[in-house]
Formats: sequence, C-alpha cells, structure tokens
Amino acid sequence: MANIFTKVIDGAVGRYVSKHSIRLTSHDSGLLQIFGDYFNYNVTGYSLTKFIDAYSSNPYVFNIINKIAKTSASMDRIVHTKGEKEIVNSQILELYTEEKRQKINESLLATGNAFVYFVKGIGAGGELDVWHANRVELFCNTIGEVVRYEYTTPWNSITKIQGDELKNVRHIKTSNIVSCEGTSVKWGLSPLQAAWVVVEASNEKFRAEAAIFKNRGAIGLLSNGSDIPMTGTERDKQQALLDGQIGGADNFNGVNISTANLKFVQLGMSPTDLKLLEGLVSSLRILCSVYGISSVLFNDNDNSTYNNVSEAKTSAYNEVYIPLGKKVDKEISDWLSELLNIDETIVVNLNSIDEIKLSTNDVAQALSNLDPRAQERVLEVMTEEEARNLIELGALTAGAKLLGKKTDKPDEGQA
Repeated sequence: MANIFTKVIDGAVGRYVSKHSIRLTSHDSGLLQIFGDYFNYNVTGYSLTKFIDAYSSNPYVFNIINKIAKTSASMDRIVHTKGEKEIVNSQILELYTEEKRQKINESLLATGNAFVYFVKGIGAGGELDVWHANRVELFCNTIGEVVRYEYTTPWNSITKIQGDELKNVRHIKTSNIVSCEGTSVKWGLSPLQAAWVVVEASNEKFRAEAAIFKNRGAIGLLSNGSDIPMTGTERDKQQALLDGQIGGADNFNGVNISTANLKFVQLGMSPTDLKLLEGLVSSLRILCSVYGISSVLFNDNDNSTYNNVSEAKTSAYNEVYIPLGKKVDKEISDWLSELLNIDETIVVNLNSIDEIKLSTNDVAQALSNLDPRAQERVLEVMTEEEARNLIELGALTAGAKLLGKKTDKPDEGQA
C-alpha cells in the first residue's frame, strides 16, 4: 500500500509541475519544505537578503562595494549613435543618472542581480526605478521563459509585471554556473556567495573586537606591597590621588614616581586576543580579491608602498571600474534604445580618467627613452587609437588600424 500511495503522490506532483508555472523567489525556500520530498524538484529559493544585510553591517563589504559602485557610476559618460556620431542631448542619459547607476552597481555587486523598471510618464516622459533585488519574484513557464515579475515595494504593495509589460523590466545579472537546476539559472551569482565563510568570519571578528574593548575594563591592578593591608577608606583615597595623577590625555604615556611600596599587575589583552584582531586584515584581502581589487586601496598599510598604491588605482580602473561601467552601460543602452525606439549608445569617456592618462604618459615617456629605430618598431605594432592617446588626441572610428600596416594606395602615374 505504501508503494501505491507513493506512486500516486509522485504522479500528482509531477502532473502539477508540468501543467503550472514554476515560481522562483529570492526569499527563503522554507515553504516548499512543508511538503517534504514530494515537492523537492530542485527549484529552491535564492536568498539575497543575507547579501544585503552583509552590505549594511560588514564594514569591509560595504567599503569595497560602495567604492566600486560609486567610482564606476561617477565616471563621465558620452553618448553616440551606432555610426559614432556624438549626441549632445541624450534621452537615455537623462534617465540613466549617476544616482541610478550607483544603485544598479550596488545591487549587482552585492547580490549578483539588478532589476531596473521603466516607469512610463506623461507623453514621452518616464523614469527608471531600481528595484530591491531581494524583494523580487520571478515566475517562469515550463520551458524556462519569464512570464511574470512581482515586486514588493518598500510600502508592501505588490507590483505585477507580465505580458507586453515585461519589456519594461531589465534584469542585469552576473554569470551563474552554480545554480543550474530548474529556474534558478535565471538568477545571477553574488560574488559574496563564494566568500561567504569569510564574511561570516569577519563578522565574528568584529563582534569579538567590540566585546574585547567593551569589556576590557581596567588595564591593571595596583596593590600595597607591604604586609599591612589598606583599609577601605585608605584605598579610596589612594584611588582618587592616582586617578588625578595618571588619568587624562595630558598624562598619556607618562611615568609617575611613588615613594610607596606598590605592586602593579597588568591586565592587558592576551596574545590570543591580539592574534584575533590581526586576522581581520586577512579577511579584507580575501574579500578584495573576490572583487578583483587591491586591498591597498582600503588602508592595508602592511601591503602599501607609494608605487603599488598608484598601480592599484590604475589597475582598479582597468580591471574593475571600467568593465563594470561598460557592462551596465551596454545593458541599459540596448534596452532603452529598443524600448524608446531611438539610436543611442552610452560609453565611458576614457579621456576623462586621470589615472589612465597617467599610465599613458608613462608609456610615452618610456617610448621617448628608446633608440629611434626601436621607437619605429614599437610604433609599427601600435594602433592609431593607442598612438593618438599618447598625445591626448580623440579616438578615431577606425582606430584599430595598425600604424605599421601598408596601404594598397597605387603609385602616382599608375592607372
């Protein structure tokens, strides 16, 4: 009987799943567990709330994400058509403000997902609303197509987007090869997921550090070195005198002389406590490496020198800030150009970034130090755009052409 009952339940669940849309939510998946194994068909909730909480409570996570998001968003943008014609009054750039760019970046860096909703205005107007990713639910059909979004607003009202309105939502996400069963693949993978054990460990270290300083109390114990103990009144009097002599900022690091026979027992932090606090730096370095940025930009003094700080800034632009900006800019440009039926492409204005200019100047200086024949050989393998950047000229449309490449222009006098 048990086997027959199991087959009936399995069949019923299988028919239900095949006939109905499958929901993927960013909230906890505990609701499905009440049905036991019969509803365990690998469509689990993808909790993003813990990543948002880490961003709001962990100093390292906040500093790293905030710096990357803000720097990438603040870079100057220019707009052009597909034919490389620059646009002065951009419709997209009016919607895609620096504030919106930063919110998108923060959501993408913290959760691996960013949802942007185009709110239609009167006439040709409108605005972009960046949703809280942990308050979004996706509904998919049986072939994995998104058929509805549900967003719980901060005021706990639910916005449902479906049908033709789906085009008004843009889901920007990171690559995800981890969640590969069911519609979990619709969600991007948070960088913090891979480093979650480090996030939790650093949280505990911060709490331990706070507890150590909060409960540390007195730094030492001063006692009468004679065989005759002090009375309570004498002790209080001596305590008041001692506080007056060694207390306060004016007496910091000072030495006091006493004629009395006294003994002092230090009550400092143990070597274990000190080691615990030192371990916070390793957490910072690991979290920085997850986001591809150097820890020297976050006051890692042990790893800092003048040269590598400068190199770290340039590397951060080339490997983190600019790639993030390019990814989000392309997503927004493609989406809004199609939605608004316009031809606009937003790109980062690389000529406005001082750190990149400095690295370009270094190349120019190194080139000038070469033998003229060596200079000629180097220039032959440079593109026109690279050469123009060395002398701070604007990029050309066909800037990828090699300087050393010979043209097929016929000689004078030939037909």
